[in-house]
Amino acid sequence: MRNVKEVWRSQQRRLALGAALTVTFVAQAAVLVAHQQQIDELQARRIAIQGNGIRQGLPGPPGPSGPSGAPGPTGPTGLPGREGREGDQGERGHNGRRGRNGRNGVVIYLK
Repeated sequence: MRNVKEVWRSQQRRLALGAALTVTFVAQAAVLVAHQQQIDELQARRIAIQGNGIRQGLPGPPGPSGPSGAPGPTGPTGLPGREGREGDQGERGHNGRRGRNGRNGVVIYLK
């Protein structure tokens, strides 16, 4: 009989623990929702306060540019380039200089 009572007790404990966890999670969710609603109300009030009693005029001209910063470090050297394509045909060259007079010819006799 004790075993049945112990099992019953452990099942009751599990059920009670599950119910307690469920109630805790639901309460925590409700608190988070209420907190988010308070934050939303505060933001709405701040926007309403900023909007009341303040007249916005035309925007002014842009201000001067600030000083430029220091140059950054030089990056690493890149890979060497590839061989380029063949170039176009060039223009015709100029005439060369005049040639010299040649030697006197020799007659060749055929046998």
